[in-house]
Amino acid sequence: MLREIAEHVESWNVDWQTWQGVPLSTGELRLRFPRFDQILPIYWGQDGVAISDDMQDATTEEGIRMYIEETHPRCPWELPSVVSECYQALALFHTEEQMDRFFAGEAMGGGSGSEDFLDFFPLLAQRCIEHLKEAHSPLWEPKRRWPRRETD
Repeated sequence: MLREIAEHVESWNVDWQTWQGVPLSTGELRLRFPRFDQILPIYWGQDGVAISDDMQDATTEEGIRMYIEETHPRCPWELPSVVSECYQALALFHTEEQMDRFFAGEAMGGGSGSEDFLDFFPLLAQRCIEHLKEAHSPLWEPKRRWPRRETD
């Protein structure tokens, strides 16, 4: 089915200039952030668990740590996509205002604790990566080493 749709779209013979002039809708852009769509409102949105009364004196890092602890031991399957979405957000949105409008307003109703999104996303990504390196072995190991060729 997807192949048929792709072939149909290719048959339109429209160049990239046409597509570049049309911005993505909020709904289309939201599809790029399936993890954020869940975790930002639940953890850092209004009344989110990382900023609730019990956590009101907690730092943003403590909220991130709480999120990571709650994903454990599923971290190797969940955190890499969170890291990806952090960097995708930084690449797609150029200003704090754009991020705030999208992630805290129009699209998700999420938040970033007491940090700006420009600071929050790199921090979240880094803490996820650190946790994966410290608490989990790599998911993939080569079965055998490739033989090295000697160069002339």
